[in-house]
Amino acid sequence: MRLRIATMLLTSLLCGTALAADKPLDVRDLMTANQFHATGLDKLAPEQLTAFDAWLAGYTRTPAAGKSLDVRDLVSASQFHVTGLDQLSPQQLAAFNGWLATYGAPAAAAPAAAAPTPVPPASSSASFGQEMLQAQQNSEPDRIESRILGTFTGWNGRTTFRLENGQIWQQADGTTSDLTLHDPQVVIKHLGIGYLLTFPGHSDTVFVRRIH
Repeated sequence: MRLRIATMLLTSLLCGTALAADKPLDVRDLMTANQFHATGLDKLAPEQLTAFDAWLAGYTRTPAAGKSLDVRDLVSASQFHVTGLDQLSPQQLAAFNGWLATYGAPAAAAPAAAAPTPVPPASSSASFGQEMLQAQQNSEPDRIESRILGTFTGWNGRTTFRLENGQIWQQADGTTSDLTLHDPQVVIKHLGIGYLLTFPGHSDTVFVRRIH
């Protein structure tokens, strides 16, 4: 009788382990209730949460030295919208980036012997996107900030963006937007898949390429 009970318990434990192994990733199993609320993920619709879990399941942490992690540098504009992350407030996005920076972080390695810190090459915003105008590789920052003067009325698939700093960028994707702003501030980020133009405080984004 005791052997039978022990066998049943062992079978139950093994089945439970198998079910846990087959269970799809759910971010709610990875963060506390307070974190889930502070990051704003509790506001996502079920389909948005499912899309986010699918992205997180394939996410591999590749931190850049000396640079704060920003999920907007890791997802495409479409993914940012489909997962509902574009609905987060700046405070919620900062809280989420803080959590994501620790998710999947490798264990700290033993400190290595001190070595001279290499001096980084000089860079300036004037060279941002320059490699799209000439063949040679140039040193450039990860992002620039400028402004579009006058009334801005969005983009239609072939829009040209003239910045206050003299640079001219052209739309590089097929999206459209009717975002209307006056003298809007813009931020252009250099991602691994291209240059993404954003408007601080607004979720609309568009991929661009520099033409001047």
